[in-house]
Order: sequence, then C-alpha cells, then structure tokens
Amino acid sequence: MSLNKGQIYERDLFNNLKASNCVPHHISKVEEIKGQDITVFNRQGESGIEVKLSLNSAFGSGTLKFNYSDSKKPWYLLEDDFDEENGEITSKKIMIDIAKKYKLIEKVNKNWYIDNGNYFPLYLEESNKNPIKNITSISKRERGKRDFEVLHEFKIDCTKDDIINYYTSNGSYYIQIGGKGLYWFGKSDPLNISKLISNFNPTKTFIRVRVQDKGSGKYNFSYGLYCKDLQKSSFDLEKNTNPSWLGSSGNP
Repeated sequence: MSLNKGQIYERDLFNNLKASNCVPHHISKVEEIKGQDITVFNRQGESGIEVKLSLNSAFGSGTLKFNYSDSKKPWYLLEDDFDEENGEITSKKIMIDIAKKYKLIEKVNKNWYIDNGNYFPLYLEESNKNPIKNITSISKRERGKRDFEVLHEFKIDCTKDDIINYYTSNGSYYIQIGGKGLYWFGKSDPLNISKLISNFNPTKTFIRVRVQDKGSGKYNFSYGLYCKDLQKSSFDLEKNTNPSWLGSSGNP
C-alpha cells in the first residue's frame, strides 16, 4: 500500500532519529509504535512525539453516521467499544468526549438536517437497512459528490487544551509540525527540553465539520480538530535530528 505525504514525513523523521540513536532499540520500524507517532528517549526519560505534515492537518478526528430510521435527530457519532487499557482506542473516546463537550451532534443535525430540508445523505445509504428508494441508478461517486455539494462544512470554536489533552493522554508531550518546528504541549516534560523549544500556542483552534473528499470517488463524513496562526518554533526537529540536542546517552 502506498504511503501518503504525511506518512512519508513521519517515516523519514523516524528513520533519522533511529539512525541518531534517539529511538529505543526494541523499536525497529515506525509501524511498531502503538498510540504515538514516534517514541524517543534521552538521559532524562522517554516520550512520544506527535508528527504533522503541516499546520493544515487535522489534530485528531472522528466520524459521523446517519440513522435513516430516525426522523428527528438522524446524525450521530460513530462510537466504538472502548478498551481503557488500549491507547489507540482511548484516543477515539477522547474525540467523542470533545464532540459531546461542544454539543457537536446537535449542531450537525441542525445545520445538515433540520435547517437543510431534512436532507438524507446519499453516499451512506448502502450501509443502512432502510435504503432510499430509486437511488441504485446513481453511482456512489455521484452520490458522494451530491452530499459534498449540499452538506456545507462549518466550524465550532474550541480551545488549544482540547488538542493538548488529546495527545498528552497517550504520552506524546511534544509535537513536530512541518514548516513550523517542534513544540512543547506545556504539561509534563519527560525529555527536559522545554527550554529549547517553543510552546504550542496557536491563536485560534476549532472543530471542522465536513464531507471530506478523499479522492477516487471516496468520501468521509468527519469532524476534526484544527488550529491557525502558530508562530514558528525556536527549534525544528526536521532540520536537526542530531542526538546532541536530546542529550542521548546509551539506549534503554
């Protein structure tokens, strides 16, 4: 399976850090890391580092579904069976909690259904027990395109703490953003490098709700955390993966 640009960026950072002896020996490939993008260590301790290709990336996301048998509040949040001991699944639960905190699903039902002529999404109908009649003649690609045109994206203000809590809950206390650099989330500092890098302090954070065009005729109904207006960090991990800045010595 081919990698997207974000996955390539993450892999290249991992390989450079691995070559500089900043990744624990028992981790040989980035795919082996669970719940974090990259895990690094130094004399002070160990931490995950979240990796984003650019500031335009989503900082956590969730999925929206539609119940065709509910004529009042059909849009709902896709919730999995959560295992509190599994870091990957816990991050999904945090996104659900953030959505509930800002009453996201109520706003989706208002914007996309109640105020939108009780519009039924066409792209999702195949996975429901009560499909819309007389729709089989329209290709799934065209159905998704129609939903994309009708269900306009909208934003809900949130706080930077929502993003910070999302990542630090799984032990990632720093974040590397392409074109911006490496930031500290302002909580625990297990690597003792907070004085070397800038704080993660965007001036605007929001939840973006949209029909996401994923290309090749595929669409996703999603909500995600985004931010804007973040000053460049005083340190960029992309340009400096030398272990000296981490104070590495030996490997656990």
